Amino acid sequence: MTRLITQGRDQRQDAARFCTHCGVVTDDAPQRVCESCGLGVVLHCARDAAPRPGASFLIVTTDLRVTGASAACGEMFGETFELVGSPLVDVLHGDGALPRQVARAAMGSRKVATVWVRTAQHGRPFRGRIVACGDPPAALIVLS
Repeated sequence: MTRLITQGRDQRQDAARFCTHCGVVTDDAPQRVCESCGLGVVLHCARDAAPRPGASFLIVTTDLRVTGASAACGEMFGETFELVGSPLVDVLHGDGALPRQVARAAMGSRKVATVWVRTAQHGRPFRGRIVACGDPPAALIVLS
């Protein structure tokens, strides 16, 4: 018997889908591009870790490169499209364990990590919550 899974459904019941640009969270997304803004890609993560709409967050791969940034990151980093492809260590500064925690999340660890980071532009610290997200596998860093 073949099981059909649509693009917008995750096998985990506790998963939520979110847009990498506007942050809109949904239970089901029938397509890969966000229906709300038309600019972001829809990824999934644990429901309790999903960013709130309007939140600042980054998507980072196992090679520690930023592959996405929410529109709200513009206040912290300037032009968000310029962040894509940048090494994480050039974008966020913080605890020496940051790269390891991000890589673990990007490889699918279900552990949630919390770190304090600073951006190159701002001197004030931000709290970062690091969780796995995907399809494709990546780390979600929600900044607050």
